[in-house]
Formats: sequence, structure tokens, C-alpha cells
Amino acid sequence: MTAGTHARRPGSALRHVVLPALAIAAACAAMLMLARQADDTTLDYAVGIVPALVPWAAACLSIGVAVWGLGGRDASSAGGSLLLGGLLLATAWSVVMLPFDALRLVGLVPLPLSEWGAATRLVLLVAGAAALVPSLQARWTGQGRCPVCQRVLPGRLDKLPRWPVGLAVAAALVYPALRLVWALGGTFGTAGEPLHMDAAVAWGTVFAGASLVAFATVLLIGRGPLWIRALLGLGGTAAGFMLAITGGLGAVKAASTLANEGLDSVTGDLMTWTFVVVYGSWFVAGVGIAVGGWRFLAHRRDGCAGCGPLMRMP
Repeated sequence: MTAGTHARRPGSALRHVVLPALAIAAACAAMLMLARQADDTTLDYAVGIVPALVPWAAACLSIGVAVWGLGGRDASSAGGSLLLGGLLLATAWSVVMLPFDALRLVGLVPLPLSEWGAATRLVLLVAGAAALVPSLQARWTGQGRCPVCQRVLPGRLDKLPRWPVGLAVAAALVYPALRLVWALGGTFGTAGEPLHMDAAVAWGTVFAGASLVAFATVLLIGRGPLWIRALLGLGGTAAGFMLAITGGLGAVKAASTLANEGLDSVTGDLMTWTFVVVYGSWFVAGVGIAVGGWRFLAHRRDGCAGCGPLMRMP
């Protein structure tokens, strides 16, 4: 037996010790922050889509997954899969307001930023990511590899269809179209009066929504060099998942209000049904962008002599 037989691969120490330790430390910090202040404004700006139990669950699951990994347990087992799935869902639900934190920070949403809430969400995101990464790496290590490119062999998830991405492009058009109408002084979807907004806010949101349409279109086309596929593929999968969570929770909340108060109900300066339409479109767009991001990443192997034929198989 050579001296290097049991030598760890580069980065294995980071995966096995440093990241789990970071996850535990960040999760404990998040618990302290939640214990100090976890009111409605901190959790979700009083929107009502993030129950107080969810971020606590995310922090606890981050610790559980980190300890599971440190103990050397199989991340692909039923228990490991359940922990990973629960952590992913709880973390995404807990940090669902991060995009709105960013919009408030840059002024595209002219409302005050909850600094404490944003900080808590960022710490929970760090805890969840630091716990998930080594466990997911451990799962990938045990999977079969292509003899040509050494990537994990394609599975069913890598052969997702293209049509959800087309739906995402159409759904993503809803928000910038409405914002354009309001920026031009239209009253469609409002309580009857034009919305009074600064020009930067009015047109900034139009361009932000148009950027999402452009991004979804890039994923629909599905072409690009390998580094672009890796960057936009991973980014699109994560962003789409977050957008789908945000849209789904928002749509359920708005639909509940609409059912209780009727089609003529008003929320702020807008008709309540407008929120159902917008959040519903975000949900559809998010699912499609997540699918498009994963497809964009998976199809980087189309040119591989080993993976390419497998990608084309039903």
C-alpha cells in the first residue's frame, strides 16, 4: 500500500470539516438572531407567507445535515435524502424575501429595508448552503461516471423537456407588461387611479422584469460555451427555484384574500386579483427557469462521445 493511498483529494478537508462547521456556526447565529427579533416585519415584511416556525426549522435542519455529514453517514440513504429535501425547502422558504430586500436596498421598492431581517436571511442562506454542498458532493461522488469526460452519467433529470422554458418566457412577460402600463400612467389592475412613482422606480422595475424575460429566452435558446452553461445553468436553477417559491406562496396568499373579500377587493393601490396574476406568473416563470437552467447546464455534455448519445435517449 502506497503512502498516498489514503490521502484525501484536494478540497476534501473543506467538504468534510470546514463547511459543516460553518453551517453549524451560521445556524446557531441565525437562532440567536431569531430569538432576539422575529416579528412579522423581520420575517417577511408582514406579508404573511413565512411562519415563524420555518426559519427555526431551517436552522435546525442545517445543523442536522451538517452533523449527518460529519458523522460520515450515507447522504444518498432515505434518511439523508429526507434531511436534504427538508433543508432545501425550509431554507428557500425562509429566505424567500431576499429579492425584495435587494429591491428595497436599491430603491426599486420605495419602502424601508429591514436590516435585521435581511441579515437573518443571509445567515440562514449561508448555513443552508454550507450544509448542503458537502452532502451533495458526497452523493455525486458515489454515482457512475462517464469514461470520456468523467462527469456524472446523465439521468432522467438531465433530460427535462424544453416546453416549460417556453412557458417561462411567456409568464415572465406579465410583470414588465403591467409595469409598463403603470409607468405610462395606465390604470389597468389599479384601484382606479394611476400609480404615483418616481421615474427611476417606475422604469427600473420595467427593465428588471424585461431582464428576466431576456434571461428566460437565453435558457430557451439553450446555446453557449461551457463556462456560460455552468454559470447561467446553476444561476438559473437557483433563481428559478427561489422565484417559484416566492410566486407560489404569494399567489396562495393573494388568492386566499381574493376568496375572502371578492373580486372587487383592493390591496394597497392595486386590485387584489392583480397580485394573484403577478405572483402566479412568477410561479410559472420560476418553475420554467429552474427547468431551463438545469437543461442549460446538463446539455453542456452534448458534444461528449460518452454522454451525448445518452442525452438523446428517451
